[in-house]
Amino acid sequence: MAPAMTSERAHTVLVVDDEIEILESLRRTLRGESYRLVTTTSPHEALESVRAGEVDVVISDIDMPEMSGIELVAEIRRVAPDVVRVLLTGDASLPSALSAINEGEVHRYLTKPWDKHELRAMLRQALERLDELRRIAEADRRSRERSEMLDELEREHPGIREVVRVDGAYAIDAERLWARMPLELSTLPGASVRSARDVDAADASDRVTRRAKR
Repeated sequence: MAPAMTSERAHTVLVVDDEIEILESLRRTLRGESYRLVTTTSPHEALESVRAGEVDVVISDIDMPEMSGIELVAEIRRVAPDVVRVLLTGDASLPSALSAINEGEVHRYLTKPWDKHELRAMLRQALERLDELRRIAEADRRSRERSEMLDELEREHPGIREVVRVDGAYAIDAERLWARMPLELSTLPGASVRSARDVDAADASDRVTRRAKR
């Protein structure tokens, strides 16, 4: 497998085609982009990279001797469903290509010869969308972790928190938390917790107002 450019923090786009000339042409087309471009003639080698978590986008030829592009993208979808999958075909009307698109095996297809501006734009949009989805997934993961941590604290120390809804987020009664929580648990990552001595007059007033409304 031959890298066309390297960047420690860049996305990786992997191109798979049994024709060296196609790989060279795509390398020239995508030269200068911010992502790392990797090419290979082996679908099996491509799968190894995908399984290792080294790839963000795969562009695969549809007709290859070792494994068809249809089979490759189907396997990629199984082992790494978040990887963007693009088919490269000389005939977009092929039943196999249409079937792969309709069944969700691929996100897009490109025809040979491709339009370089369309290809570049498509990859940029795909990577932006991928980043957005990953940010959402990471935010959800952190939210679940915080919720589980708070639930565990409540089980171990009943009444340790007083929870209210504030703009869709949980707020903790800091005075009660600091008064009852063991020293080693006095830091709660991801939550806004302050010592009673650090609570200013505005915070205290707001707390009294909330309790009065109950």
